[in-house]
Amino acid sequence: MGKALSVKEIYSLVDEIAASVHRFPVALIGVTRLKSHDNYTYMHSLAVCGMMVALTSSLGVQRDAIRTAGLAGLMHDVGKATVDGDILNKPGPLTDLEFERMKRHSEAGATIIIEAGGATLVADVALHHHERVDGKGYPHGLSDDAISLLARMGAVCDVYDAVTSERVYSERGIRHEPSTRW
Repeated sequence: MGKALSVKEIYSLVDEIAASVHRFPVALIGVTRLKSHDNYTYMHSLAVCGMMVALTSSLGVQRDAIRTAGLAGLMHDVGKATVDGDILNKPGPLTDLEFERMKRHSEAGATIIIEAGGATLVADVALHHHERVDGKGYPHGLSDDAISLLARMGAVCDVYDAVTSERVYSERGIRHEPSTRW
């Protein structure tokens, strides 16, 4: 990027990654497996992680809450590793059956996180990041305060990255209106 490389800063990053892997080993493994399954979702998860960290940091909360938010952003779509790649990368609209299969990624992700000993808050974001305050989201049709603050933040970061990123079904430079299903 035209700037000098700082090995000290890189070591700091590696130390944080190592500490994170020590605290919750499945996070890195799960996201790495996701990369081999679907590169867009992998990159999207990294972006949502960064946005969750930035958003939470701006609220002036403690470092542990920022880490939890970052981990939630990183893991929010880990359940997509259970969805067939043909569905994830389909260039056209999903059929009703395909969409029902896609929607199951939220519950699958929460299950993966809980079974791995992950934090309930992280699993909550994976489970509820597609809920909407008007009750028209999934998987439970929650509304208003029934959706946790962290899951709402995850939803905002998820949607922001999704609408500002190119996907296989989006023409370069043209942003299509989101499907009424999403």
